[in-house]
Amino acid sequence: MDINQMNEIEEVAEAVEEKFEWPQAYYLPTDGEERKQALDKAIAKGLEPEKNQIRKEIWERRYGEQEGVDRFLTGWLNLSYYANIVRNNFMAKFHKNEMEQTQKYLCYDIVKKYGKAGEEVLFMELYHMADFYIDICLRDKKYGGVILGLGTMKEEKLVEKIASDIYRVSYCVPPVLGIMDEHDLLAKAAVQCYYNRFPRAKESLDKLLDEN
Repeated sequence: MDINQMNEIEEVAEAVEEKFEWPQAYYLPTDGEERKQALDKAIAKGLEPEKNQIRKEIWERRYGEQEGVDRFLTGWLNLSYYANIVRNNFMAKFHKNEMEQTQKYLCYDIVKKYGKAGEEVLFMELYHMADFYIDICLRDKKYGGVILGLGTMKEEKLVEKIASDIYRVSYCVPPVLGIMDEHDLLAKAAVQCYYNRFPRAKESLDKLLDEN
């Protein structure tokens, strides 16, 4: 095999790697540093320059502000907290600053800044966050525990609880906090993630959406 043939094989191998590993390689890990390494590699290869620039900006805001902290997950948990305590517009006024911070965490302004490309990248990032959250719920014994710690929920009940969380965060909080338009992308990403993770339990979330 001569040098030209070897170069051609290497070029084909690299093209196959790029085609099948990106951007999947960025959305499979949950560790921020591991994701950054994958992103840096893709940027060095010149893959999806516009979208990778957006991914880089989102990464900085999701992981870069405080080491070891996932701001997207923090934002989701804040919204889950609001779902339990904020029942009307009057109460929402007391959480105005926190609400604005949560919107910053979740990078809603990226869509206005980058348009369609920003919307596509942010959707995937929010989907990634929802998928990570579901994994945490499935592993966390406290989340799946029953009253007084006397056991754990059956899988069916656990999935129903996850469906309820996604419904409340996606559709109960936004109207009260006045963030319907901004929150729409997160709602779509979280619901789609649930459907993909639990196709046989789709009706658990559909029932909540239909009833309300």
